[in-house]
Amino acid sequence: MKRRELFILMVAVFITMLGLTVIAPLIPHYVEKMGIGGFGIGALFGAYALTRIILTPIIGARSDRMGRKRFITAGLLLYAAVSLLYIPAYNIYLLLLVRMLHGFCATLVIPVALAYAGDLSEEGQEGRVMATMLMVIFFGAAAGPLLGGFLHHYFSYNAVFGVLSALGFLAFVFVQLGLPETRREGEREENFISFKELIRKDILKVLLIWGVSAPMGKAMVIAFLPVVGMRMGLSPIQAGVIISAFIFIIAILQKPIGGYLDRITKYRKLFLLFTGALIIAVGLFFFPQCHNLPALFVAAVVVALGSAIAYPVGIDIATIVGKRGGMGTTIGLLSTAFNLGNAVTPLIAGAIIDLFNLGAAFYAIGVLILTAKVICYYFAGRWLEGKRGYQKAG
Repeated sequence: MKRRELFILMVAVFITMLGLTVIAPLIPHYVEKMGIGGFGIGALFGAYALTRIILTPIIGARSDRMGRKRFITAGLLLYAAVSLLYIPAYNIYLLLLVRMLHGFCATLVIPVALAYAGDLSEEGQEGRVMATMLMVIFFGAAAGPLLGGFLHHYFSYNAVFGVLSALGFLAFVFVQLGLPETRREGEREENFISFKELIRKDILKVLLIWGVSAPMGKAMVIAFLPVVGMRMGLSPIQAGVIISAFIFIIAILQKPIGGYLDRITKYRKLFLLFTGALIIAVGLFFFPQCHNLPALFVAAVVVALGSAIAYPVGIDIATIVGKRGGMGTTIGLLSTAFNLGNAVTPLIAGAIIDLFNLGAAFYAIGVLILTAKVICYYFAGRWLEGKRGYQKAG
């Protein structure tokens, strides 16, 4: 394991993840200044993931052939520039465009950095390495609301994005000077299976369906907990602290769970995958019953625990699959599924809020997660049956 390279990747991913959640405590500001409703709030978070849905598998596959460093450095440099565009974005349409551009920058960095880390992982240590990267991803997401809330409260709206830009440029310099390229252009592992063969595998179908549903609980908490808090009289910085604590819980559990995954069978990994999804759904069902701060925090903790279990299991399985199917391609496909879940969840929930109420949105997303769980059970059963048949034939 090359610890220096892994540390540099962690820095790049941490700073990039700040851009996802830094606007969470600023939602009341946008509601007041731009008059946006539930769907507009959802669109702000969904727009960040929209460009990632389309481009992530393409960029992941290209990084398998062209090398990964060039994508990471380009993403960080653009990230620094795009961060400044939040400042002149004076209406919801310009703001949505900036969010889409920021999502594109993240597409160049996060899935490619995960693939790079997967390349560095030795056999039998995939869970520990990828859980470490996930921990950093969640720490970055947790720090975003704190950074945004603090800078907005004590300085100004412009200061939030000036600092974000500076951090992006520093990360670019760090990667450019310290991270080696992975391979020469055109080079590809000879033992990779074809994309057509990869996409037909039932285990990949499980990962992709789970990947869409896995971030739904987190997306609901990040996007709409500030709205719940606003109705309780919480300030933006208070909402930011709660969201940061929620993501921090997910982050600190990644490494111990990742280490545990390296010691268990794939069958138990699948069980944990489904268990995490069930806990997330149950936590969402609690939210409409919350009428005070302690209850709201408990509901968020339940969703955090489910997410902390499910995320490292899925990325561990994807890394093992990526050893044969191309790390960038496999992580890119899973990242696309994550981004689709992150994009559609706030949009669906925002539309339901405008049509019905906030509680109905939490119930609806919980039901969607349980539905995805049932479909995953079907494909997981087919995959396990195929593995048993292969073992008997051997």
